[in-house]
Amino acid sequence: MDGDRNGILNEDEFRELLIQMRVLNKEEDLIVLLQIVDPYNNQKMTYSEVVHLLSSHMIPAGGDQDLSGNPGDSLSTTQPHLFN
Repeated sequence: MDGDRNGILNEDEFRELLIQMRVLNKEEDLIVLLQIVDPYNNQKMTYSEVVHLLSSHMIPAGGDQDLSGNPGDSLSTTQPHLFN
């Protein structure tokens, strides 16, 4: 992922991460996620920004079981779930 090991992901490294995680289904998903995590297109996405983005888009909203097995207590987000 972070090929140059500088702690910052550029667009290519971010794309590679999404592909390896099997999150990227189509190019449009990448564009949407890039607009969220790198709105000024400065090619500098930190680890914490990427983790925050991916966790907010990958946590199922409402009605699903949480880690304790209790229904309906899972975290939800205000972001749309992009990866059906």
